Amino acid sequence: MKGKVEKNKKILKNFNRDCAKMIELKIKIKDKNIGYIEKLKFITKLHKMRNSSMIKYRNRCALTARVNSFKRITGLCGFQTRQALRNGFCPGFIKI
Repeated sequence: MKGKVEKNKKILKNFNRDCAKMIELKIKIKDKNIGYIEKLKFITKLHKMRNSSMIKYRNRCALTARVNSFKRITGLCGFQTRQALRNGFCPGFIKI
């Protein structure tokens, strides 16, 4: 599990570093005045940055690093959210 968490951190760090470059390359690829061969060069550069994409980032529980049943409002998985609510660590939530 530790490897996946480290990989997630690496993806986020790479995204923050390469975000501006990726946007710039996408604009150049969509430009109609650039030739086909130059566009291919830009596409290959963009393809090399595929591990920097936010699509690869997974939301994980802050306590257990679990991916399934992640709740964005608490930042925890479902089981840990229920435990935190039961113990009163999340103020403002009420049992319905």
